[in-house]
Amino acid sequence: MNHLIDILQLSPEEIMELVNTACDIIDHPAAYAHKCDGKILATLFFEPSTRTRLSFESAMLSLGGQVLGFSSANSSSASKGESVADTIRVVSAYCDIIAMRHPKEGAPLVATQHSLVPVINAGDGGHNHPTQTLTDLITIHKEKGHFDNLTIGFCGDLKFGRTVHSLVAAMSRYTGVRFVFVSPEELKLPRYVKEQYVKSKNIPYTQSTCLEEVMPELDILYMTRVQKERFFNEEDYLRLKDSYILTPEKLENAKEDADLSEIRTELAESGFIRRQAQKKGQPKPKRAKPLRYISSDGYEILVGKSNLQNDELTLRTAEPTDLWMHTKDIPGSHVIIRTNGQSELPEATMEEAANLAAFYSKAKNSSMVPVDYTQRKNIKKPNGAKPGMVIYLTNKTIYITPDEARIQQMKNE
Repeated sequence: MNHLIDILQLSPEEIMELVNTACDIIDHPAAYAHKCDGKILATLFFEPSTRTRLSFESAMLSLGGQVLGFSSANSSSASKGESVADTIRVVSAYCDIIAMRHPKEGAPLVATQHSLVPVINAGDGGHNHPTQTLTDLITIHKEKGHFDNLTIGFCGDLKFGRTVHSLVAAMSRYTGVRFVFVSPEELKLPRYVKEQYVKSKNIPYTQSTCLEEVMPELDILYMTRVQKERFFNEEDYLRLKDSYILTPEKLENAKEDADLSEIRTELAESGFIRRQAQKKGQPKPKRAKPLRYISSDGYEILVGKSNLQNDELTLRTAEPTDLWMHTKDIPGSHVIIRTNGQSELPEATMEEAANLAAFYSKAKNSSMVPVDYTQRKNIKKPNGAKPGMVIYLTNKTIYITPDEARIQQMKNE
């Protein structure tokens, strides 16, 4: 029987498989609507929760299953002195799987020794929270596309923050990772976490009490709240609770890569955020370059990374006889094959470019994705259209299943 108590029970390969499955569920919820028909999830939350408990329940219902359980120890027999072991023995006879949260470290592990069904740790005291870590890893992969070579900042309550402990453990297995820990002295990362997951693996790290100083170094910032429920006296909590609050002013020092600058510009042009005035003497932000690949036949293939970049690539960079590709009726990147004036292209190059268009789209986890292609001269942008939106009338369609391994084999810059 497989339980999930610690994130390190999952190998990096298993985590990647779960990330891909989660993305496929997000893209194709109907395909999974009956995967758990006839199954029951028990949510045993001995500690109050809103997001985690409702996430589990919503997920099970969305997969066609049913839910039973309780939302606090006070509404269970634990309030009358019943042990975790006895509760688990009884409840595990009523369900197919258990998601359990408990204020005491190690309680879910105890539960596994008495359960008839698999147990998922939904947070145990200040120890672990593997399912939150899986969610965090999905977010990191969606935003960055990889787990290697990232500088990750952890800020706030690092002492009691179980989500921090689990994410540090998970990320410690990837190459080129660097950690930055930001907290008050009283809430520093526990020594055992640092020794076990950081120092023993020679992962570079720094510790600071000032978020603003380290912000420019970070690729990812992981913010945690100071947790009132972990303090033994209210005086210490009140003194530390407002230690780190993320504000727009603090984000001004964040690493400004060209992609982020273009996204901010796009949001401002769409009216979602206020346009920031450029300060006198401040250099204009660099324009991000599209992804560049070389096909197996030697043709240059360019891929836009944002809607603004799609416009730039298609409407200003591409030549009229270059070949343009995009997933049919699915949001994604514009892809340009530099044809060098040739009207016929090798089949392998066409497939490789279509693979890029499918992979860099909302259908990256689907199969047989339709990709339209036509010469750039057939692409038009309507007046007043949003960034990235174009129209075309003359096209052909190629169907392809995205293959990330094939993309990694291509030369790129």
